[in-house]
Amino acid sequence: MAIFESVNDKDTTRITVIDEMTIYTASTDHSELASLLDFSKNTVIDLSSVSEVDTAGMQILLAIIKEYANKQTELQFEAISTCLLEYITFFNLKDKFGV
Repeated sequence: MAIFESVNDKDTTRITVIDEMTIYTASTDHSELASLLDFSKNTVIDLSSVSEVDTAGMQILLAIIKEYANKQTELQFEAISTCLLEYITFFNLKDKFGV
């Protein structure tokens, strides 16, 4: 199961994703991550500690990207892990993740 840590300040919500984002954890991951999102603030998501990802994990991240685009609120990803970067590259999604 992925563990999410969140730090809020006046203008930005910072979320760190730790562990895997796979089909086995997707339902829980989506619920936990959704509870941390604040569309009224800019959000930075640290993905450096994602140890494993599959298409279910990617779908969660792409849904978040779409939601922030719809709300016209800034979303940034930082420190993307190697396994996640491989998926991003394979699916030609670098522009969506800002890499």
